[in-house]
Amino acid sequence: MRRFPSSEAEVAALASEIVFGLREHTDDFPSPPIAVDELQAILESYRTAHEATVLAQGAAAEAVHDKDEVMEQLVDAMKGVLAYAEHAVKSDDAKLKNLGWRGRKAPSKTQPPGAPRALEVKQEGRGWVYLDWKSPANGDSVSSYRVKTRTAGETEWKEVVLCFESMAVLQDQQQGVEIEYQVVAINRAGESIPSNLVTAIL
Repeated sequence: MRRFPSSEAEVAALASEIVFGLREHTDDFPSPPIAVDELQAILESYRTAHEATVLAQGAAAEAVHDKDEVMEQLVDAMKGVLAYAEHAVKSDDAKLKNLGWRGRKAPSKTQPPGAPRALEVKQEGRGWVYLDWKSPANGDSVSSYRVKTRTAGETEWKEVVLCFESMAVLQDQQQGVEIEYQVVAINRAGESIPSNLVTAIL
């Protein structure tokens, strides 16, 4: 017997399958305990709430980006003052200590993350797909992921969602054509190289 899913993405995917099945097979399931339209309405309410969460996460990511830019300005200004101070007192540690400094240090630089691994289509249905992948095995830590898509044969990728977990459920996907998906990891230093490419016909 199939176990009931635990993640939100898997629950939503199963709900879509149930709604479709109830509509297509009324002879087998003539009197479900909840009307299919009501179940569909609950699912749509969840999707609306989920989309609002994704938008909020996107706004949060932009706020973090703005904060990081200001921090970089502050760091640059401080490094300029400390370089001047080291020159002014000939790197005298006792005098530099008055500025909370103890001499020149090599700046640490954030490196981009490695590529997301093992991207796969976990589940799919009419107009939706559930993607899952593993976090990078190398590079610096990931702050978010960008999921990109294109129709097979096209050269330009289009971003479809920015997310903070190593999974995504994409709704309202074009049906009846082969669609390609890939994922990139992001941090302050930039984007990773893309993950492997997967395809689906929904």
